[in-house]
Amino acid sequence: SITEEELSRGLLWMSSAKQSRSTLTYHRTIGNQEEWLEHPQAGNFLDLCPDGTLDTEAQAMLQDLQKMIPPTVRRRDYGPLEWGPGINAALPSHREYLIDLADDFAE
Repeated sequence: SITEEELSRGLLWMSSAKQSRSTLTYHRTIGNQEEWLEHPQAGNFLDLCPDGTLDTEAQAMLQDLQKMIPPTVRRRDYGPLEWGPGINAALPSHREYLIDLADDFAE
């Protein structure tokens, strides 16, 4: 997958020293996914099978990739964030997430 290739070339092929000096990962967890499977934008945010169900194989592969990220890499975790659909700054939890993300990114 593209994500796997980006992770491998952009992170895993670096030395530990370079990883800790020049990389940062962002990890966002989206909750209540099953509630929004029918929404027309769901496929923009969730891995779906052709029949519209959650692609559990893709989710497992993503979790495996996340486990490969070395502890030397700085990591920012967000979530679980309720999908509403998409990210909506009018929702207090989404607004807080966006502020935290912007603050972390500006560091």
